[in-house]
Amino acid sequence: MKKFTTLAFMAVLMVVILSVSGAHAFDREHWLKFVLTHSCPGCDLSYVDIRWQEHVGANLQGANLTGAQLTETNLEKANLSGANLSLAIMRKTKLNNANLQGANLTSAIAQEAWFMNANLKGANLTNTHLEAAILIGAIWTDGATCKDHSIDKCVK
Repeated sequence: MKKFTTLAFMAVLMVVILSVSGAHAFDREHWLKFVLTHSCPGCDLSYVDIRWQEHVGANLQGANLTGAQLTETNLEKANLSGANLSLAIMRKTKLNNANLQGANLTSAIAQEAWFMNANLKGANLTNTHLEAAILIGAIWTDGATCKDHSIDKCVK
């Protein structure tokens, strides 16, 4: 009973904190469009939770994915050019062959993410956590190609 009371208290506290802090939420119509079509350029999907989902080849060009929870999501071959992925949680996310040209990944957590052959040219990676991220064959922010052994950082 004590465990249930503690969990109930934590849930109520979280609701209060989120309502007081004015936390941002994604546009539900945009989310539904994305889930049904895998395409939503320019959409507001900020703070959306799409963990463990398959969105191969998705079109999210210019979308707002600030704070999105993308852990273990498959976004291989996705178009994320110009997207805002700042503060996104992308642990073990598959972004192989994805287009992230000009994307904002400021302070994103991309630990163990796969960026093989991804295009990161012009992307903002300020304070991005790339621990154990696979960057082999990726086009780096400066246009250089990351060579073999590009884990955690681009080896040019």
